[in-house]
Amino acid sequence: MSDKDVRSYFINVISQDLLSLVVGDVISVGSTRTVYRATEASKVVKFETIERRFQNIMEWETWQIVKDTKYKLWFAPCVDISPCGTILVQKFCRDLEDRELLDEIPAFFADVKRENFGIFEGNVVCRDYGNTFLIDKGFNSKMKKAEW
Repeated sequence: MSDKDVRSYFINVISQDLLSLVVGDVISVGSTRTVYRATEASKVVKFETIERRFQNIMEWETWQIVKDTKYKLWFAPCVDISPCGTILVQKFCRDLEDRELLDEIPAFFADVKRENFGIFEGNVVCRDYGNTFLIDKGFNSKMKKAEW
């Protein structure tokens, strides 16, 4: 895929109906993915829009590793992924308010910008963790200054 508007890939009536049942409005367009609010308000649907980037797969695999550890509190939970990884369902995290910005975040986060973080169940979490330093450095308790 190279088109940011994934709706153009749903070309027949059945696939258009399915899409309309699953996703609502676009809430974010990044360099490799388009994120839609799911019709079930507690979730978002991320469509990979650039070939060979695999950020959905990276998020899914990262979540599988952290979900039973103390680090899970830093990550938006993943719910499901399509067989080829082009579509990822994740829990919805609301935007951060100014008063919720942290001074420090874990050093393993790479793409650190305000819009990549949100609030889930009262915690500041990363909701876009397709790019991290986890492969290079692994998990550790080291923190770094957050430059929002």
